[in-house]
Amino acid sequence: MKELQNSSKKWILFGLCGLLMLVMASRSVAETVHYQSDGYLKAVEMDWGDTLTYQLKNGQIRTFVLQRTAAEPVYIYDMPESQWWSGCIYRMQANFLCEGQPLTLHRIVSAQQSYYEPYHINGVTIFFDSVNDIETFIKDNHGSSGSRSFPRKKCRLAFIEMGDPYAPQELLPWFPLSDEFLDVRDSYEGADTWLGGFKKDEAHNGLDVNLPNNTPLWAPIDFDDQYYFNSLAKGDNNNRWKGIRNWENGEQWILRTHHMTELHVQERTPVPQGLQYGEVGGVHYGSQPHVHFFFQWNKGERQLPLDPWIIFWKIFENNRKRSGDIRAEMEAFQTAKTGERLALDGRGSQAGVRGNGNLRYHWSVSDGGFYEGPYVSHAFTQPGVHAVTLLVTDGADSCSITQHITVLPGVEQRPYLRLSSPGLQDFRRRLPSDVEMYGLPKPVYGNYLHFYFRKNEVLEIATKTVQLEATPAVLDELEMSVEYLDRNDWLDVEREGNSLQVSLKPEALDKARGTYQARVRLFAPFHQLEQVFYVQATAPHHGNVPKVRQVVDDQAVQFFPSPFAWVQNPYNQDFLKGYGSYHMWASTAEKGFARYQPDLKAGRYRISLHPDAYPTLPYSEETTKRLQVRVMTTQGLQEVNWKPSSSEEIGVFDLKGGKESYLDICTEGSQGLVFADALVFEKVD
Repeated sequence: MKELQNSSKKWILFGLCGLLMLVMASRSVAETVHYQSDGYLKAVEMDWGDTLTYQLKNGQIRTFVLQRTAAEPVYIYDMPESQWWSGCIYRMQANFLCEGQPLTLHRIVSAQQSYYEPYHINGVTIFFDSVNDIETFIKDNHGSSGSRSFPRKKCRLAFIEMGDPYAPQELLPWFPLSDEFLDVRDSYEGADTWLGGFKKDEAHNGLDVNLPNNTPLWAPIDFDDQYYFNSLAKGDNNNRWKGIRNWENGEQWILRTHHMTELHVQERTPVPQGLQYGEVGGVHYGSQPHVHFFFQWNKGERQLPLDPWIIFWKIFENNRKRSGDIRAEMEAFQTAKTGERLALDGRGSQAGVRGNGNLRYHWSVSDGGFYEGPYVSHAFTQPGVHAVTLLVTDGADSCSITQHITVLPGVEQRPYLRLSSPGLQDFRRRLPSDVEMYGLPKPVYGNYLHFYFRKNEVLEIATKTVQLEATPAVLDELEMSVEYLDRNDWLDVEREGNSLQVSLKPEALDKARGTYQARVRLFAPFHQLEQVFYVQATAPHHGNVPKVRQVVDDQAVQFFPSPFAWVQNPYNQDFLKGYGSYHMWASTAEKGFARYQPDLKAGRYRISLHPDAYPTLPYSEETTKRLQVRVMTTQGLQEVNWKPSSSEEIGVFDLKGGKESYLDICTEGSQGLVFADALVFEKVD
């Protein structure tokens, strides 16, 4: 009997182990979710290993495989006296395989980066909503609905075929707004963006916009049903309204607005698009009248809350089209192979009503290609996911659009020509993972060399080098021409093997003042390849003399943060201010730098943090342990490990005159909280 009992226990234990293994195995089985383009916005949640397939209208199928996700705070502060003033800014990332090639998507909240440009990947527009890794440092408990806002799986996306309108009905404005732009400081307390860090560890489950009391609200789409699901009349602490639209394809949208002062329509009745359904702002609003927006996408059992910014982005884009603003348009990309000629077609772009009607086109490709004209071609030499940016100008305004394209291994290497420059500020290439903020001036990518000089003064203006990256046959036939756009004959360009040495002719610029530009064209006639770069030479006003002591603040014109990596504080608290402004913060996971470029007399300088800038920010949960610093000196680039908590002084260096020397605070290699504020450059000899 005892042996039978032992045997039974073994079989029970074996069965339990087997059942556990089956459960674990079932959890590890990757899921494939299929969608087909039908003109409607879609949403999905994915776990690691899951695949999203999306069939475009032309029958081609796009695949996105989620590999990893991550999240980390960029800056958390905690005010014991007032939790309402505590906050959290954090970054998220998701690693995907797009048609088998890797691409990392990035997001930062709560900051201006919360209002971002979506990714356009192989003809699919993707909004990177969130990852559930944020649960390790922030809670899903801010809001009145009681429903979960964090993804139930590892990652949540919204997506649609590029150029489609979200639904058969074009979205109209939701409330009056003079600019097609949202400022994060107009979000409640600067924190309440979608899943923004409110009170340090509460993720806001909507998007707040500060608006005066009794601001009208209009229906951006037709609503089939609408009502207060919370109201003061029922004894609740707020008037919270819900509008429902059931689309013809079986999908459903729920749009909500909270803090309403008045409802102008009868509940449980349809509301047509454009009708004012209520007023908002003055109920249970805290320190500032505002409206709380919420968006949910439903398809059967899939009920997914999404960032309301997705709705606002499309509304703003529609408004800009109707207003006749300048538009950068690019034909959607299919996938490509190395060596194939890819058409870059921007002929759908339009000049704005304020421009002169003439568009100029500038193409910048993340592998170094730079072109001009409405219709050009490019051949990729390396597989991967690449970014292509089109910038158009019309004499008054500019506009840009970026697409990503998967390039697969293809034919043998074909003739190519690329240009590069060792200078980090010149020939800036866009990283495929870069994301831009909506409505703000876009960073300039492309081939530009910048010189800074003074007439009647001896300055050692460094010769700048342009590297030629090309196949041998192209190098053998390469020709060059210089077109002066301002003045004449002030530039020297000498070829030395695989490089160009570019310098100024001081005698030709003796009486110059202002900025002068020249266009250098390199072309291989037989292979029909061409690249251009621009040279800009700037002489300041005669009253602008080089300094022996200069303060460079992170808001100064001599400060250059690398795009998207740096976050400017959105919270309106005085204790976060440094020298005259708020600090800028960055994550060590982002590859970026912040450049300070003073205008100095040549000599020996002590570089230090300004006394009014705080090396250790009040109430911060993380201190700055070490900053990796690069300084361009007369001896070349020097690297320094700086511990601001130990000393405000970075070091003493021999610096060149003018703007030939600079200091970079690097995110890569730094430890702890990475910050940028005001530096002092002071001559010591």
